[in-house]
Amino acid sequence: MMINIPAEQIEINIQDGMWRLIPTGEEVLSSLPVFEVTRGSGVMEYTPKFGEDHRLPGTVLSVEYVRAVVIGYEEKSQRWLLGLHIARREEDKARWLELVRWPGGDNALYASAAQQSGRELAEYIGCPLKIFGAKKLPQQVKGEPARSGVTGPLIPHKREDIGPQRVKLFAQSVRLPVQYPGMWLGQGGRTGIALRLSKDVTSSKSGGVAPSFNQCVVDSEQGMIRLIPPTGLLGTFLGGQQA
Repeated sequence: MMINIPAEQIEINIQDGMWRLIPTGEEVLSSLPVFEVTRGSGVMEYTPKFGEDHRLPGTVLSVEYVRAVVIGYEEKSQRWLLGLHIARREEDKARWLELVRWPGGDNALYASAAQQSGRELAEYIGCPLKIFGAKKLPQQVKGEPARSGVTGPLIPHKREDIGPQRVKLFAQSVRLPVQYPGMWLGQGGRTGIALRLSKDVTSSKSGGVAPSFNQCVVDSEQGMIRLIPPTGLLGTFLGGQQA
């Protein structure tokens, strides 16, 4: 699916696993992108002129230098902005690199377009998404009822946003099977992954409720998760065959 999001003198084009910036306007003679990120490539590519204007080296930069994708509504100019926080090292102060700005106007006018662009770019790069100067719009799925109530931890905690692409890349690097004390993770059938927990792990030692299963199979082809209950000693030996 192709997504085109117009902004000020530039258009964001998202398709075929690529997030691209394409200049627009009457004076523009070429429709070639000046900046692009390919999902999972680990780099950002741009033209020499774009790199010079934004103080970037050469024409390629690793996404390891990107600390966050940042979007927000600047009250002074009344514009939505999209850019990156870039730093050479984790301990260095990140500098702001503006990629896109929308025409001036009311906060809500370009909020949806800006936040969709930022979410997509953060996913493609594999980094956190930060929003300033405006409330984050929820990403709703059509037909899905609105959720209410508390959905996070109630105790003080440090939040770390991890993009889906970063999780996917890490998952692809894991070699199965993986075994730890009381836990085994490996192939479960032709298209599934099985997680097995020993009874000592699943039994509750603090008076809480213990789960009534010790094996979970994730079937990617069927799009379902199966919880296989324990069946005693025989089930422990034959649990892998049920997957």
